Amino acid sequence: PAHNVASSNEELNLVFSEAMSSIEDLWNDVYGNFILQKLLDHGTEDMKAELGDRFHSDVVSLSNRVYGCRVVQKALDTLPKEKVAKLVSAFKGRVLPCIHDHNGNHVIQKSI
Repeated sequence: PAHNVASSNEELNLVFSEAMSSIEDLWNDVYGNFILQKLLDHGTEDMKAELGDRFHSDVVSLSNRVYGCRVVQKALDTLPKEKVAKLVSAFKGRVLPCIHDHNGNHVIQKSI
């Protein structure tokens, strides 16, 4: 059983590494967004922190996209409070356009 855990960790690290190198393709992809959501669900705290940091600079534009908004909503549900606060702070001065966007509206509701 211990071997399976190590193997699972190695596989998780491999998926994370590959996902981070292609993150801009994945977060707006019909299937790729699910990989990022699963990493937010099952990744280590360090992985989640790195994902949160990477999302920060693009969180507003991601929120206004069909698949990106799903990743942002998952991040708001799974990241530690300080990372969520950092993501939410990126919306300062940009809330109104997001509220009027079909996808962004879901993210704003999730962040309240």
